[in-house]
Amino acid sequence: MNGTNDSQIEYKTHKTHGAKSEKESMSYYHQVDDFADFFVGLISYNPFEVFIIPKRLLPRHPRNNKYIKSPFKINIYSFLNEKSEYINCFNAINVKLDKLSTASIYPTNDELLPITTQKVGINTSIVVDSILRKENFRIWDMSIRGFARETIIQKVLSNKKIKFSTTPQNYKTERGEKADLVVFLDNGITHFVQVKGLSVTSCFFNGEESKLTVETQLTRGRVNDHPTQSRLYRYDDFDFLMLGIDPAISYIVYGQPKWSIFLIPSKILVRHKNYPNRYKSHQYFTAKDLWNYLYAIYD
Repeated sequence: MNGTNDSQIEYKTHKTHGAKSEKESMSYYHQVDDFADFFVGLISYNPFEVFIIPKRLLPRHPRNNKYIKSPFKINIYSFLNEKSEYINCFNAINVKLDKLSTASIYPTNDELLPITTQKVGINTSIVVDSILRKENFRIWDMSIRGFARETIIQKVLSNKKIKFSTTPQNYKTERGEKADLVVFLDNGITHFVQVKGLSVTSCFFNGEESKLTVETQLTRGRVNDHPTQSRLYRYDDFDFLMLGIDPAISYIVYGQPKWSIFLIPSKILVRHKNYPNRYKSHQYFTAKDLWNYLYAIYD
């Protein structure tokens, strides 16, 4: 959005995983040969407009023309007020349309999700279908669980009259952004807190005999000791790991369909065997041992 205006649209096509920047490797960018045959870029929902452009026409990186530039900009107008020939160029992908009918995608005054649909510009049916698609559900599931966990934990802290901030980087000059929260105690001491959920696919559930796994690493990066590229948390990034187990899993483990919140001192976390100044990627607990760190039950 920052690079977009009334006459041109900006898109990013660099890779999400792998090299984190051009400085690390040109593999941060997509090679033209490996890219999809066509680039489809949304312009707007209303009116419904998309660029459909053969990959051979995409801007190349100035350092190596085997790679696609990212971000890059595409002009909406080819000449003066003439729209680009690549807008809604469905015939390029062998889709024949006598008329482009898009009325059914727009929100009405009677939407089940009125705020979301008006914000995004598409109706409830499309939003819900997008969430429930098999290919997308894990992403939405993780996001919804994650956002819910953060909201619940903030409510728990507020109920306990604990002052906190969601911008720990304002209170720690180095690597403050690696924590999720900073809490303020009455004696003026600050504690930095990392909030996590269970890595469900790596857990073994059997009531109180359950073996529980928490992924204590960043989403992207490499397993190394690089100051900026490592995905491993450093030992001083946070003072406590706050684990939020949602009601469905809490019921399986502890027999109660409520949020179970645990506050685990970082000093007990296992360090990485090759990088002792960083935490191991995954931490393992038994359900019984974890109960010793119970902080709150939230209904």
